Amino acid sequence: MTYVRYLEFLGDLDGRVIDTVANAAIERPMCPRCSGGEQVRVRDPLSGYVCTKHAYWLRDTEVTKFQPLPEVIGAELHLRSLLADGRENILDTTKYRLAEQLALVSLTEEQLATRAEQLNTGSLPICLYPETVEFVDLLSLEQFLRAISVDHSVKSKRYHVIESLKFPGVSALGRAQLIGRLKTLSDNLHHESP
Repeated sequence: MTYVRYLEFLGDLDGRVIDTVANAAIERPMCPRCSGGEQVRVRDPLSGYVCTKHAYWLRDTEVTKFQPLPEVIGAELHLRSLLADGRENILDTTKYRLAEQLALVSLTEEQLATRAEQLNTGSLPICLYPETVEFVDLLSLEQFLRAISVDHSVKSKRYHVIESLKFPGVSALGRAQLIGRLKTLSDNLHHESP
């Protein structure tokens, strides 16, 4: 089976969106069900870490089966649509790790425990994936990054932009932690000390 054919099987992607000159920095394992049990690694610039067809998490060397949950499958489809629309792919980057950290502080321990039970896995990255993708969306928006760094040279104006962000469903403590991390990001982008 050819490389492109493997990618078409990965989450039922349409062959017209396959880029055969893929970004080598985003290599990951392929779903074992899609590959017929073969250990295959793919470089697909238009997918995240989830096989939506068979509910497998595919990151680095981790291949984990999980119970399909609409939020996780929906997050993967949302990420794919962002990438297909030309959004910067920040998987396996510092920005992606920041998105995971933001996702972690946005959920309570109870919410994480419930998600882990629903997914039938204790893998934290899988449990955080819906929120991580939302932060990936935010952190890959050029206008957002400009607003918290270049557009506002005065720290108080950048902080005002950050403080005006809405985080539905996030506790007050979680919101405070999110705001704090985004302010640190803003300072780092603007090369300032907090």
